[in-house]
Amino acid sequence: MRRSRGNWLVCICDDYIGAAKLHNQCRSHGVQAGTIDALLARICIRHDLVMLSTDRDFGHFADWTPLNLWRARQKRPTQPIATGEEIWLPASLRYSP
Repeated sequence: MRRSRGNWLVCICDDYIGAAKLHNQCRSHGVQAGTIDALLARICIRHDLVMLSTDRDFGHFADWTPLNLWRARQKRPTQPIATGEEIWLPASLRYSP
């Protein structure tokens, strides 16, 4: 990856090869990951960047690779998620027409 105009990062061949190796490394530990996720993780690793994401896939990458991941603390619901037939969701996830 090289710096281009402005603050853009441009992928080079080594980034794609590194992403494939990263993908294979995760797979060897039983972690399924997408190719674009692997490329994004590789870019962050190569440039020593912090990945800001709430996507669980990147959490798995961080467990098996040198990916520096910022993990947001997730609020626990004040009510149970599932009780019998009822499902409780946090207010931010509820649908209101």
